[in-house]
Amino acid sequence: MERKVTWLRIAIQDLQSLYDYIAQDDPRNAREFTDKIVAASRSLSNSAERGHLVEEVNRPDHRQIIIDKNYRLIYRVTKNTVQIRRLIRCSRDLRTALKQKP
Repeated sequence: MERKVTWLRIAIQDLQSLYDYIAQDDPRNAREFTDKIVAASRSLSNSAERGHLVEEVNRPDHRQIIIDKNYRLIYRVTKNTVQIRRLIRCSRDLRTALKQKP
């Protein structure tokens, strides 16, 4: 079943901040990496359940995929949608990140 993939505003800000940070040194690499993240999010439309459950949240509808061993793409799965909630470094505290408002 194909689901619609949407991004919360704060997740878009996470992606933009990551792009800006990488682009300071290498704009081409920044574009390639953020494109990779967007492609990974789009692939969830057909296979959202492939992600691992998010231990810190302890809810069956919250999942994550790890991108390049350093970033967690956190998302919520519903019957018809995949909602990208956050993009954060693996070393960052997820509970704190999820409480942040855009």
